[in-house]
Amino acid sequence: MTNSNQIRRYGSINSQTIIKCICIGANALTGCGVFTFPIIAPSLADRLHLSQPQLSTIVVAGLIGQYPFAALGGKLFDKVGSWACSLCAMSMFAIGYGLFGWTVHKHVSEDYPVSPAAFRLMVGCFFLLGLGSMFSYFSSTFAAAKEFPRQTGLATGIALALFGLSPLFLSLPSSWFIAGKDYVEAQSYIIFLGLVTGIVHFLSSIGFYYSIRSGQSRNEPTSEIHAEQPSETSPDEETPLIPKSSTPAEEQSFLTLLADKHFWWLWVSVALVTGSAEMIIGNVATIVVSLPKAESPKLTMIPNIVSSQVQIISISNTLSRLIAGPLIDIFCPSPFATDARRPWPGRVGIIASAAMLLGTAYAYMATLVKFQSQVWLLSAATGIGYGMIWTVIPGLVKLVWGEANLGRNAGMISYAPFFSTPVWSYIFANNVQRANGPISGGHEHNCEGAACWGATFEMASVTVFIVGLGLLPLWKKWKGWV
Repeated sequence: MTNSNQIRRYGSINSQTIIKCICIGANALTGCGVFTFPIIAPSLADRLHLSQPQLSTIVVAGLIGQYPFAALGGKLFDKVGSWACSLCAMSMFAIGYGLFGWTVHKHVSEDYPVSPAAFRLMVGCFFLLGLGSMFSYFSSTFAAAKEFPRQTGLATGIALALFGLSPLFLSLPSSWFIAGKDYVEAQSYIIFLGLVTGIVHFLSSIGFYYSIRSGQSRNEPTSEIHAEQPSETSPDEETPLIPKSSTPAEEQSFLTLLADKHFWWLWVSVALVTGSAEMIIGNVATIVVSLPKAESPKLTMIPNIVSSQVQIISISNTLSRLIAGPLIDIFCPSPFATDARRPWPGRVGIIASAAMLLGTAYAYMATLVKFQSQVWLLSAATGIGYGMIWTVIPGLVKLVWGEANLGRNAGMISYAPFFSTPVWSYIFANNVQRANGPISGGHEHNCEGAACWGATFEMASVTVFIVGLGLLPLWKKWKGWV
């Protein structure tokens, strides 16, 4: 009887599951438009005369906008559902992209830079876009985890992979909006993104809502309707007599966690490394524009070069997450899941390896790069290192500090870039500004070559190399465990 009921119930929700999968995939593929900023940066610099610190401020607002209200987004998902998060994302995207496009249109000038009020509005718009990305992330990734409770890892991994491919997906149509000066025209492209992301998330909110109501009308439990209700199914022959322990570590209070020096050691390490990577993600356009093409010393800009760097970062980030997950299970198995040997790298070793990879890429940029065609190695290393770190963090935090407060503890680690990304971005912007020549005729002379950002990469390389070596004591402490 139990099996027949299960077959009937799973068969009846098949259409709801399909609708949710479509909504999850659509939201994930269109939810991370804030990372396409490098595509429009050359247009903003040329048409609105924005300086490098101003460009960095705009993109930093988008990057850190994902963090401050994450707890609110999680609570909205828990209490209301994924449809509400999708609707909030739609609102943020519509307002953010719409106002940004209007501001660009109203303040284009050949002779005068953008006004301070308009600049502040642009910063606020990108903060809203970052906030929208957070709501979109919850509506896709968390919905996937709850919709497929028996395949949580696979479902979440696919949703994360699609979310990581979002900048690639959204950057593909950028070639439709190339202006006369051989760059992507910011106003038209931003309005296009606003229409696409707004419509997709609005339709997804309807799809999520319909699937929930459809389940309610049939008196069938769905993952979101009963998200907070414990299972009351009767035990059968497959129910274990002794429940397994869910966490290897003891539950710790928040104050105990704050007093743990190893937690802050890991937090600072993640902050320094991921903050430098997000600096690259947000400013790769400036790096490319400052370099000449290989075949000519003349500084010319090929539109596809900037968008291709965004795509390389997106693809390498996604592939690193997809590949690192299974490799972690193989080479760093949980001590409670298997009795296999504990290979030497460990999860801390993987983070240190990511830091070393990024440090090598930064040193390469500071010493060897001369042309635009050589920047792709930096983009690939940035995506790989960034993806590896965020793939490792949840499992590491779970094993060291327990599963009872995994969301809280991993969430605190995820806040690290909120503090470090602005610091790295302004170091980059100030070094570029210092390398630029004096303003003449109302226009700032743009620097050329590695002189623009060489000092930044030297500093970043030394810093992340120190972080990688500094993780050695943590690796020794947790060796054989994580």
